[in-house]
Amino acid sequence: MKLREKERNKSPTVGIIGGGISGCTAAMALHKKNIKALWFQKRSQPSYPWPETIQKEALESLYDLGVPQDAIKSTFQPIDHHFSCWGSDKLLIKKQCHIYNQNHHQTLVNKQEFLKQILDHATINNQQVLKTVKHLNIVESKYKITFVDNSFSYVDILIDASGTQSLSQYLIDQNQINHGNCYCYHWILDQPCASNKLKITDTFIEESFDGWWYAAPTHNQQLSLLHASYTPLKQHQRTTGSNFLKESINKTIHLKDWIRKINTRIFSKPFIFMVSIQSCKIFAQAFKSSFPMAYFIVGDSAITHDPLSSFGTSSGIWSALKMAECLETYLNDQDTSSIEKYNIAMTEMLEHTLRERQLLLNKKHK
Repeated sequence: MKLREKERNKSPTVGIIGGGISGCTAAMALHKKNIKALWFQKRSQPSYPWPETIQKEALESLYDLGVPQDAIKSTFQPIDHHFSCWGSDKLLIKKQCHIYNQNHHQTLVNKQEFLKQILDHATINNQQVLKTVKHLNIVESKYKITFVDNSFSYVDILIDASGTQSLSQYLIDQNQINHGNCYCYHWILDQPCASNKLKITDTFIEESFDGWWYAAPTHNQQLSLLHASYTPLKQHQRTTGSNFLKESINKTIHLKDWIRKINTRIFSKPFIFMVSIQSCKIFAQAFKSSFPMAYFIVGDSAITHDPLSSFGTSSGIWSALKMAECLETYLNDQDTSSIEKYNIAMTEMLEHTLRERQLLLNKKHK
């Protein structure tokens, strides 16, 4: 019993799992609040072969954490963009996006380089353990994190930023998680004549009969084309991606004309992948009225938006910042109400995101 009392008087050990954007932001935000955390990477850094839209407010939050503006700006695409440009007609774009873009300015970044810059800065003041997490369970009122080499670490408070295949599944009743799958094709399109290339300056999104299309310029003026669907891709589509591409584009209203206009006729072999879409009903929890055993879920571990929504990176940064704020209150005051405040804030963010998405859909259908 005396040992237990001594443990409660010690500062609880905080652990972060995840080396993505939300994990990096969480590490930097906790460091700025003088909260030390063990930082584990769930897996080796994945490849992100496409541009990423991000809200400028989210970028400013990273600057506040000390990430150099020049470093991040070097990952920007040639000009600022506004997401959700429905169709290729400039007047149509202006009418449909004017109200939305008044308050939600966004820009495109090279996601691979963007994450690298944030990761490089986050590791300056935080020790990141590059071990792949194998399992997570609870042992004697602590979280036991087991790695693939069967070594392990114990933490009192867990920050789960492990991404779409969240480790939260070991802690949360599956009834508390809403699951779904988004099936994606990704192509890189190029123009045939290097000396006569048109400068691609717009992003493009269009709903089709079986999903969504999203097109954006790459850093070298190729076109990144992503198709996502909530219905499983047929087997023959997986093996004959070029035919699927031609057939699907021909069924679009605006995209086929836009691609023809910018003269992109060289298509790469499709990169096919599946994204897990999920949202939790509980984003944070305190198992007891005092330490230890609390957890917070940030980024895609909590809410995975579809890859065309543009909310993933921004919500990952925002949730990590909000988590750090609530955890500081929880640690300093042992106030469990901060846990509930985080749940409320995350729920409101999800509802706001869905409303914004529906607003764009309504505008498009009109």
